[in-house]
Amino acid sequence: MAKEKQSSNARFTKYSIDNHKRNVHGVGFICEYCPRTFKGRFQLDNHMEGHIESSMPSSKVTCKVCGLVVRNKYTLVTHMQRMHMEQTPVSCKSCGKECKNKRNLYAHMRDVCTDRSFPCTICKKTFKKKKKLTEHMTTHTNSPLYQCQLCPKTFRYDTALYTHRRVRHYEQWLEIQQKRKQGVQFRLNRLTD
Repeated sequence: MAKEKQSSNARFTKYSIDNHKRNVHGVGFICEYCPRTFKGRFQLDNHMEGHIESSMPSSKVTCKVCGLVVRNKYTLVTHMQRMHMEQTPVSCKSCGKECKNKRNLYAHMRDVCTDRSFPCTICKKTFKKKKKLTEHMTTHTNSPLYQCQLCPKTFRYDTALYTHRRVRHYEQWLEIQQKRKQGVQFRLNRLTD
Protein backbone atom coordinates (compact mmCIF):
# COMPACT_ATOMS: atom_id res chain seq x y z
CA MET A 1 0.00 0.00 0.00
CA ALA A 2 1.52 3.33 -1.10
CA LYS A 3 1.95 6.07 1.48
CA GLU A 4 -0.20 9.08 0.97
CA LYS A 5 1.65 12.36 0.61
CA GLN A 6 0.70 14.76 3.39
CA SER A 7 -0.32 18.25 2.43
CA SER A 8 1.99 21.10 3.40
CA ASN A 9 -0.52 22.34 5.98
CA ALA A 10 -0.87 18.96 7.75
CA ARG A 11 -1.57 19.29 11.47
CA PHE A 12 0.40 17.29 14.01
CA THR A 13 -0.04 16.59 17.66
CA LYS A 14 2.94 16.87 20.01
CA TYR A 15 3.47 13.10 19.72
CA SER A 16 2.84 12.72 16.00
CA ILE A 17 5.26 15.54 15.16
CA ASP A 18 8.00 13.75 17.10
CA ASN A 19 7.26 10.51 15.24
CA HIS A 20 7.13 12.40 11.94
CA LYS A 21 10.51 14.06 12.56
CA ARG A 22 12.10 10.74 13.53
CA ASN A 23 10.67 8.78 10.60
CA VAL A 24 10.83 11.38 7.83
CA HIS A 25 13.68 13.70 8.77
CA GLY A 26 15.83 11.24 10.72
CA VAL A 27 16.08 13.36 13.87
CA GLY A 28 16.01 10.37 16.23
CA PHE A 29 16.06 10.84 19.99
CA ILE A 30 17.87 13.87 21.40
CA CYS A 31 19.51 13.95 24.84
CA GLU A 32 18.05 16.57 27.19
CA TYR A 33 21.48 17.37 28.63
CA CYS A 34 23.77 17.47 25.57
CA PRO A 35 23.39 17.66 21.77
CA ARG A 36 23.92 13.93 21.10
CA THR A 37 21.23 12.11 19.11
CA PHE A 38 20.34 8.43 19.10
CA LYS A 39 18.36 6.24 16.74
CA GLY A 40 16.57 4.37 19.52
CA ARG A 41 15.02 5.13 22.89
CA PHE A 42 17.10 2.39 24.60
CA GLN A 43 20.39 4.00 23.52
CA LEU A 44 19.14 7.42 24.65
CA ASP A 45 18.03 6.12 28.05
CA ASN A 46 21.35 4.33 28.55
CA HIS A 47 23.26 7.50 27.61
CA MET A 48 21.18 9.74 29.90
CA GLU A 49 21.98 7.53 32.88
CA GLY A 50 25.50 8.96 32.67
CA HIS A 51 24.15 12.49 33.10
CA ILE A 52 21.94 11.71 36.08
CA GLU A 53 24.08 9.00 37.64
CA SER A 54 25.04 11.13 40.64
CA SER A 55 21.42 11.77 41.62
CA MET A 56 20.38 8.11 41.44
CA PRO A 57 21.36 5.24 43.70
CA SER A 58 24.31 3.28 42.36
CA SER A 59 23.40 0.37 40.09
CA LYS A 60 26.98 -0.57 39.17
CA VAL A 61 27.75 -4.22 38.55
CA THR A 62 31.00 -6.16 38.29
CA CYS A 63 31.94 -8.52 35.46
CA LYS A 64 32.56 -11.96 36.98
CA VAL A 65 35.07 -12.81 34.23
CA CYS A 66 37.49 -9.86 34.32
CA GLY A 67 36.39 -7.80 37.34
CA LEU A 68 35.57 -4.64 35.36
CA VAL A 69 32.94 -2.48 37.08
CA VAL A 70 30.30 -1.11 34.67
CA ARG A 71 27.48 1.32 35.35
CA ASN A 72 24.48 -1.02 34.97
CA LYS A 73 23.32 -4.49 33.97
CA TYR A 74 22.65 -3.39 30.36
CA THR A 75 26.22 -2.20 29.96
CA LEU A 76 27.39 -5.50 31.47
CA VAL A 77 25.46 -7.45 28.82
CA THR A 78 27.10 -5.38 26.09
CA HIS A 79 30.53 -5.82 27.72
CA MET A 80 30.04 -9.61 27.93
CA GLN A 81 29.05 -9.79 24.26
CA ARG A 82 31.99 -7.66 23.10
CA MET A 83 34.74 -8.97 25.33
CA HIS A 84 34.00 -12.49 26.52
CA MET A 85 31.82 -14.21 23.93
CA GLU A 86 33.37 -16.09 21.04
CA GLN A 87 32.39 -14.30 17.85
CA THR A 88 32.90 -15.16 14.22
CA PRO A 89 35.35 -12.76 12.54
CA VAL A 90 33.93 -10.77 9.62
CA SER A 91 35.66 -9.19 6.63
CA CYS A 92 35.22 -5.76 5.09
CA LYS A 93 33.81 -6.06 1.57
CA SER A 94 35.66 -2.90 0.48
CA CYS A 95 39.24 -3.61 1.57
CA GLY A 96 39.20 -7.20 2.88
CA LYS A 97 40.33 -6.33 6.42
CA GLU A 98 39.22 -8.96 8.93
CA CYS A 99 37.53 -7.63 12.06
CA LYS A 100 36.89 -9.42 15.35
CA ASN A 101 33.11 -8.89 15.20
CA LYS A 102 30.34 -6.96 13.44
CA ARG A 103 30.63 -3.99 15.80
CA ASN A 104 34.32 -3.57 14.98
CA LEU A 105 33.50 -3.98 11.28
CA TYR A 106 30.89 -1.21 11.45
CA ALA A 107 33.40 1.08 13.18
CA HIS A 108 36.02 0.24 10.53
CA MET A 109 33.57 0.93 7.71
CA ARG A 110 32.44 4.20 9.33
CA ASP A 111 35.96 5.48 9.97
CA VAL A 112 38.08 3.96 7.18
CA CYS A 113 36.12 2.53 4.26
CA THR A 114 33.62 5.33 3.78
CA ASP A 115 32.86 8.00 1.24
CA ARG A 116 31.97 10.40 4.04
CA SER A 117 34.43 13.25 4.47
CA PHE A 118 34.64 16.53 6.32
CA PRO A 119 36.58 19.12 4.29
CA CYS A 120 38.47 22.04 5.79
CA THR A 121 36.99 25.26 4.40
CA ILE A 122 40.41 26.94 4.51
CA CYS A 123 42.96 24.47 3.11
CA LYS A 124 40.55 21.88 1.59
CA LYS A 125 42.16 18.97 3.46
CA THR A 126 39.53 16.29 4.20
CA PHE A 127 38.93 14.16 7.27
CA LYS A 128 36.80 11.06 7.83
CA LYS A 129 35.85 12.13 11.37
CA LYS A 130 34.30 15.45 12.32
CA LYS A 131 36.36 15.52 15.53
CA LYS A 132 39.57 15.38 13.49
CA LEU A 133 38.39 18.32 11.36
CA THR A 134 37.57 20.29 14.53
CA GLU A 135 41.04 19.59 15.91
CA HIS A 136 42.62 20.44 12.53
CA MET A 137 40.85 23.83 12.47
CA THR A 138 42.93 24.83 15.50
CA THR A 139 45.96 24.97 13.20
CA HIS A 140 44.20 27.82 11.36
CA THR A 141 42.64 29.57 14.36
CA ASN A 142 45.51 28.99 16.79
CA SER A 143 42.89 28.39 19.50
CA PRO A 144 43.19 25.42 21.86
CA LEU A 145 40.28 23.02 22.33
CA TYR A 146 41.17 21.26 25.57
CA GLN A 147 42.53 22.21 28.98
CA CYS A 148 44.29 19.98 31.48
CA GLN A 149 42.14 19.41 34.57
CA LEU A 150 45.23 19.52 36.76
CA CYS A 151 46.98 22.66 35.48
CA PRO A 152 46.20 25.63 33.21
CA LYS A 153 47.97 24.21 30.12
CA THR A 154 45.84 24.00 26.95
CA PHE A 155 45.99 21.76 23.88
CA ARG A 156 44.70 21.54 20.33
CA TYR A 157 44.51 17.74 20.22
CA ASP A 158 43.11 15.27 22.75
CA THR A 159 46.11 12.99 22.17
CA ALA A 160 48.47 15.78 23.25
CA LEU A 161 46.40 16.33 26.40
CA TYR A 162 46.50 12.60 27.18
CA THR A 163 50.30 12.49 26.75
CA HIS A 164 50.70 15.61 28.89
CA ARG A 165 48.69 14.13 31.76
CA ARG A 166 50.56 10.83 31.57
CA VAL A 167 53.98 12.53 31.59
CA ARG A 168 53.46 15.64 33.76
CA HIS A 169 50.81 14.37 36.19
CA TYR A 170 51.72 10.69 36.34
CA GLU A 171 50.34 9.95 39.84
CA GLN A 172 46.97 11.55 39.06
CA TRP A 173 46.94 9.85 35.64
CA LEU A 174 47.43 6.45 37.32
CA GLU A 175 44.58 7.23 39.71
CA ILE A 176 42.28 8.16 36.81
CA GLN A 177 43.17 4.95 34.96
CA GLN A 178 42.35 2.91 38.07
CA LYS A 179 38.99 4.66 38.45
CA ARG A 180 38.21 4.00 34.77
CA LYS A 181 38.74 0.30 35.40
CA GLN A 182 36.20 0.60 38.21
CA GLY A 183 33.63 2.08 35.84
CA VAL A 184 34.06 5.82 36.53
CA GLN A 185 33.73 7.87 33.35
CA PHE A 186 35.69 11.06 32.70
CA ARG A 187 35.15 13.76 30.10
CA LEU A 188 37.80 16.00 28.56
CA ASN A 189 37.76 19.66 29.61
CA ARG A 190 36.65 21.19 26.32
CA LEU A 191 37.16 24.94 26.10
CA THR A 192 34.21 27.01 24.90
CA ASP A 193 34.53 29.38 21.96
